[in-house]
Amino acid sequence: MQLSDSKDSLAKTVVREVLLHGSVVLLFGSFAIGWLTGAKGFEELTPVFVTPFKAILCVFLLDMGLVVARRLPDLRTLSLGIAAFGFYRPLIGAAAGMGVALALGLSVGGATLLAVLGASASYLVVPAIMRDALPQASPAIYLTLALGITVPFNLVVGIPLYHGAARALMSAAVGKAPAIERPPPPIAGDDRNESSFTRGEAPSTSEEPSHDRP
Repeated sequence: MQLSDSKDSLAKTVVREVLLHGSVVLLFGSFAIGWLTGAKGFEELTPVFVTPFKAILCVFLLDMGLVVARRLPDLRTLSLGIAAFGFYRPLIGAAAGMGVALALGLSVGGATLLAVLGASASYLVVPAIMRDALPQASPAIYLTLALGITVPFNLVVGIPLYHGAARALMSAAVGKAPAIERPPPPIAGDDRNESSFTRGEAPSTSEEPSHDRP
């Protein structure tokens, strides 16, 4: 009974942190502010957010590296099953994204992008949430899975695989769609009527009277 209660409490904690964590609220708040202010607001805030982004990202990744280094002995618990999760989880996410793309009727590029997003592994927002929500979880494990297995797998194998699957599935879906009726091509030599259609005029059907001599 206590084990079941602890699992329910852990699930509630994870869901609450994923949906209501400060970084997530800040992210969605930024989306809302950007949508309301538009391009003009973006230009005004560029020196504050865009210009220092790369420097802040470098500092953040260095901090992640220090956190992993402190828990480096935890890599001894990295079993083959956990490592395999870094390979098959992207395939599951990519399949889900591809299914949504098929349902929405996206293009090959859109389906590929949605599959890549479904297969991606977060190494920015999620680690920050995990450090607060589940401090007992080892960053040496989940960051190794994200940066050491899933990201290289997606770059080398995943993206070409998802693109090929998107091309095959989208071409099959287009082949099943009903053919669109097109107007018949203009008759060769009927340049006068074709130019009339181009100008928006009705084609002339009257014939010039013949002046044949008896």
